[in-house]
Parts: sequence; structure tokens; C-alpha cells
Amino acid sequence: MIKAYKKGLVLILSVVLLTGCSPTPEPEPVIATQPLPQSDTSQFTLQEHVVPVVIKDTEIRVGETKLQTLLDQDIKVMIPVVKNDEVKKRVLDPEEMLAANTSYTEAFFWIEDSIFIHLSIEAKDEDIPMKEAVITRLELHLSHDKNILPDDVLVNGIPVTELTMTKAVEIFPDYKERDLSLTQRGLDYKCTLLFSPETQILYQFALINAFDLEEDEEEEYEYEYQDPRERIWPSQEK
Repeated sequence: MIKAYKKGLVLILSVVLLTGCSPTPEPEPVIATQPLPQSDTSQFTLQEHVVPVVIKDTEIRVGETKLQTLLDQDIKVMIPVVKNDEVKKRVLDPEEMLAANTSYTEAFFWIEDSIFIHLSIEAKDEDIPMKEAVITRLELHLSHDKNILPDDVLVNGIPVTELTMTKAVEIFPDYKERDLSLTQRGLDYKCTLLFSPETQILYQFALINAFDLEEDEEEEYEYEYQDPRERIWPSQEK
């Protein structure tokens, strides 16, 4: 009886000792739920926040790409010409000189029958041939008809056929959302995306370098839509 009692006592003491030696579980770490600081988008630069546009495998980066890049891909860049009070168009002469510290704002080229890109090009400190000028403004004009949107035109790596407003909000979380548009004004650029009210798919895209920003605040480019082949730039309307 005494032996049994001693055995029982030893077992109880062993359990107590083992329990006392077990490590005390550490409390779960408390994760702070403070909101992340807001980005100061006004200080974003074009080089740090590149939004490339690809046209049939030709990439255009505003502020970097020269007009020669388009010409090398046999893209026919056009300019409007007023003759006898009538607006016509002709192929841009790549050897025509662009004066130092000036910008030519009316170059364009067709992608499809009713889809085109409007460009500005810039000369900095010296006179240069137009082919050497850097693209400082790119406006992509698409169609409300999603059935004719080209699948080989991409904005920031996304085909325009897939670039809905919902998708764009995910891609550009810092952009200001308003109605059917997203806009961001950085330190040296302004980027705008407009979406069709009918399809919610991208309808117009514009990326403008600082060289053209001041002018852009004063004038929006509007076009005559009676016939896509006969659009008139506002500065040449009679």
C-alpha cells in the first residue's frame, strides 16, 4: 500500500515538473492597421512612371521615342496643309527642319480607317530634322464600336480591346477617377484615359510631356467627325 502510494506520488510530481518546464506560448504579434501613406503623384516623373503605347509591335514612349522610330516601321506620318482655304493632308517630310525650342503639334497617322494617333514632336537646343525630334505628346483616338478595335494596339501592356474602366483603375491606382475618365498630373506630364459610355472600353488616351502641358491647359483638341478621313485640326478651321 505504501509502495503504491509512493508510485502515485512520484507520477504526480513528474507531471507537475514536466508541466512547469513547458515553454509558455508567446502571444501573437499585433499587426498595425495604420493606412499606408498616400503617394504624392504631383512629384511622379514620366521616366519613373512610363506608360508605353505599342502599335503593331512598335513601342512609343512619350519623352523618349523619336519620330524616326515610326518611320523605320514604315508608318506614314501625315500633316494637315491649308491650301486655297481648304484643308488637305500630306506625308510629313522627315528632313524638314524643326527650329530649336519649338514644338510641332499637328502630326498624325492612321491605324485603321477611323482610328488614329495625333502627335507632337519637339526640338530642344538646336535645329534638327523632324525625324530626329522626340515625341512629346501622344493622343490615341479609338472607336465606340468595340468590334473594330485593333487587338495589336496596347496601352501599358494591355490590348485596348480589353482595357475597360474597371481594369484601368487596377492598373493605375493613383489616377483620379471622374465619371468615365482617369487622369493623373505628374511633375512633368499629364495622362488621361477616357472610356466609352456604351462599352466602358477605352475610347481615348492622351499622354503629354511637360513641353506641351501649358498649351494643353488652354486648348483641348476637338475634331470634325463627319468623315474620319477629313478631320480638321482646330487651329486651321475657317
